[in-house]
Amino acid sequence: MKVVATGDGYSLDRGRGEAKTDAEGHYEISKQPIRHSQVIVYQYGDSLNEIENIELPNAEKSRKWVQPMTFHHATTDAKGNFEFRLGDGDYDVRPPRQERADKF
Repeated sequence: MKVVATGDGYSLDRGRGEAKTDAEGHYEISKQPIRHSQVIVYQYGDSLNEIENIELPNAEKSRKWVQPMTFHHATTDAKGNFEFRLGDGDYDVRPPRQERADKF
Protein backbone atom coordinates (compact mmCIF):
# COMPACT_ATOMS: atom_id res chain seq x y z
CA MET A 1 0.00 0.00 0.00
CA LYS A 2 1.24 3.52 -0.77
CA VAL A 3 1.40 6.00 2.12
CA VAL A 4 1.87 9.74 1.52
CA ALA A 5 2.68 12.34 4.19
CA THR A 6 2.70 16.09 3.70
CA GLY A 7 4.10 18.82 5.96
CA ASP A 8 5.17 18.81 9.58
CA GLY A 9 1.70 19.31 11.05
CA TYR A 10 1.35 22.82 9.67
CA SER A 11 -0.80 23.63 6.66
CA LEU A 12 1.88 25.71 4.92
CA ASP A 13 4.77 23.25 5.18
CA ARG A 14 6.13 22.02 1.85
CA GLY A 15 7.70 18.84 3.18
CA ARG A 16 6.47 15.68 1.50
CA GLY A 17 7.35 12.03 1.68
CA GLU A 18 5.95 8.76 0.49
CA ALA A 19 6.62 5.09 1.03
CA LYS A 20 5.15 1.67 0.40
CA THR A 21 4.24 -0.62 3.25
CA ASP A 22 5.87 -4.01 3.65
CA ALA A 23 3.85 -7.26 3.92
CA GLU A 24 3.03 -6.46 7.56
CA GLY A 25 1.96 -2.87 6.87
CA HIS A 26 5.10 -1.17 8.22
CA TYR A 27 6.55 1.86 6.48
CA GLU A 28 9.10 4.59 7.10
CA ILE A 29 9.25 8.14 5.79
CA SER A 30 12.50 9.90 6.60
CA LYS A 31 11.55 13.48 7.45
CA GLN A 32 11.94 15.57 10.58
CA PRO A 33 10.34 13.49 13.36
CA ILE A 34 7.54 14.72 15.58
CA ARG A 35 8.82 13.54 18.96
CA HIS A 36 6.76 12.67 22.05
CA SER A 37 3.48 13.77 20.49
CA GLN A 38 0.08 12.19 20.12
CA VAL A 39 -0.98 10.84 16.73
CA ILE A 40 -4.61 9.83 16.15
CA VAL A 41 -6.08 7.44 13.60
CA TYR A 42 -9.79 7.59 12.72
CA GLN A 43 -11.88 4.99 10.93
CA TYR A 44 -15.29 5.95 9.59
CA GLY A 45 -18.16 3.57 8.89
CA ASP A 46 -20.78 3.98 6.17
CA SER A 47 -23.03 6.97 6.65
CA LEU A 48 -26.75 6.39 6.91
CA ASN A 49 -27.15 8.14 3.53
CA GLU A 50 -24.88 5.53 1.87
CA ILE A 51 -26.84 2.47 3.06
CA GLU A 52 -29.78 1.52 0.86
CA ASN A 53 -33.14 0.52 2.37
CA ILE A 54 -32.22 1.74 5.87
CA GLU A 55 -34.13 4.53 7.55
CA LEU A 56 -34.07 5.70 11.16
CA PRO A 57 -37.15 7.19 12.83
CA ASN A 58 -36.97 10.97 12.36
CA ALA A 59 -40.10 12.67 13.71
CA GLU A 60 -38.35 16.08 13.89
CA LYS A 61 -37.16 15.87 10.25
CA SER A 62 -33.60 16.47 11.45
CA ARG A 63 -30.88 16.67 8.80
CA LYS A 64 -28.10 15.52 11.12
CA TRP A 65 -25.41 13.32 9.59
CA VAL A 66 -25.35 9.80 11.03
CA GLN A 67 -22.06 7.93 10.62
CA PRO A 68 -20.19 5.65 13.04
CA MET A 69 -16.58 6.50 13.82
CA THR A 70 -13.86 4.99 15.96
CA PHE A 71 -10.44 6.36 16.83
CA HIS A 72 -7.20 5.24 18.44
CA HIS A 73 -4.18 7.23 19.56
CA ALA A 74 -0.49 6.58 20.06
CA THR A 75 2.39 8.68 21.35
CA THR A 76 5.49 9.01 19.20
CA ASP A 77 8.81 8.02 20.74
CA ALA A 78 12.08 10.01 20.80
CA LYS A 79 12.65 9.14 17.13
CA GLY A 80 9.10 10.05 16.05
CA ASN A 81 8.04 6.42 15.61
CA PHE A 82 4.50 5.23 16.31
CA GLU A 83 2.49 2.11 15.60
CA PHE A 84 -1.17 1.20 15.11
CA ARG A 85 -2.47 -2.33 14.62
CA LEU A 86 -5.37 -1.93 12.22
CA GLY A 87 -7.51 -4.22 10.12
CA ASP A 88 -8.73 -3.66 6.58
CA GLY A 89 -10.43 -0.34 5.91
CA ASP A 90 -9.97 3.35 5.19
CA TYR A 91 -8.27 5.49 7.82
CA ASP A 92 -7.30 9.12 8.51
CA VAL A 93 -4.00 9.54 10.39
CA ARG A 94 -3.88 12.93 12.07
CA PRO A 95 -0.79 14.72 13.33
CA PRO A 96 -0.58 16.28 16.79
CA ARG A 97 -1.91 19.66 15.67
CA GLN A 98 -4.71 18.01 13.60
CA GLU A 99 -4.80 20.64 10.87
CA ARG A 100 -5.12 18.06 8.10
CA ALA A 101 -5.44 14.33 7.73
CA ASP A 102 -3.50 11.99 5.49
CA LYS A 103 -5.96 9.40 4.17
CA PHE A 104 -5.00 5.89 3.16
